[in-house]
Amino acid sequence: MLLGETRASVSVLQCILKEGVSAEASIGLRMDDCDPRDRMNFKAFQRLTQQSVLDLLVIITRQVEMKERLAFANDVSAEATRHFLLMARYATYSFLDSTLTPLERVRQAWYAAYFAQGWRQFLASKKVLSTDFISTNCYQCIWLNAESLLLLMHFLMQSPALRSCMPFAPFLLGSQQNEHLFRDTRRLHGYANFTLADFLIRCTNTQLHNIIVSEYASVLSWPSHRKHFTLDELHHDASPLPDDLTENHLHATLDLARRDAVASLRSLCMFESDLTVPSAPTVPLNIPFLNKEKLDAMTVVELREICRTHGIHQGMI
Repeated sequence: MLLGETRASVSVLQCILKEGVSAEASIGLRMDDCDPRDRMNFKAFQRLTQQSVLDLLVIITRQVEMKERLAFANDVSAEATRHFLLMARYATYSFLDSTLTPLERVRQAWYAAYFAQGWRQFLASKKVLSTDFISTNCYQCIWLNAESLLLLMHFLMQSPALRSCMPFAPFLLGSQQNEHLFRDTRRLHGYANFTLADFLIRCTNTQLHNIIVSEYASVLSWPSHRKHFTLDELHHDASPLPDDLTENHLHATLDLARRDAVASLRSLCMFESDLTVPSAPTVPLNIPFLNKEKLDAMTVVELREICRTHGIHQGMI
């Protein structure tokens, strides 16, 4: 994929692995992580976007600039590859990383959205958008996730009572927990199709199985597939939004994310005077707080009108 004057490609990492460098020992990367045919391996994505890989790509970029390493073929560069992986990491981990602070989640989610927007505008100006960009679904998901995260925080800030008792846990909104549960209900009780009632029964049995696994972990061992997560890997503690976090903090973080994205676009020669990255959106400060009774009484048309008035993505309805 074209990012500025060079291209991002998995071939950069494949070359590193083929050089005989012990990438698996040093950064935990495996050759099959670079297999484009295996698109459902989330653990491979984790290894590809881990900080050690991004740091290695910085080193390789410097080596190429200092003539200590030959440049990659076909205009491929480690720097373009690093920026692509960083965008992918931020877009994903702004939700899934349980260690991030709320404001760092916002910064990463909106950095990915701004970077993707600037990249898209650059490719459109070069008439190569259809061949060198991520899918339309991926692009829309990046923006929808960023907007959803911002709206969730604003929603919690509007009600002190709700804010104090509701954990802020975007990492629970991912699909990995659901896939893990569904996989267990099929694996433990047969792979035949089942009804919703059967699913609820299977969930109870699966819960009992996990309790037994936990209590007898030192005695019994159940093998797990290398692509799958363990229950402990999916479980994280959650807490409410900090009391001192305000709308002004959100505004400042959005502006920081935009400036960081513009700096990255400039470094790749993708930000020009005739290209515009959208300004940091104004967080709607006056959306009426809607309790359950008000929501039940409103029609979809009325809800969409609220979204239109306050600049909320209507895809969230």
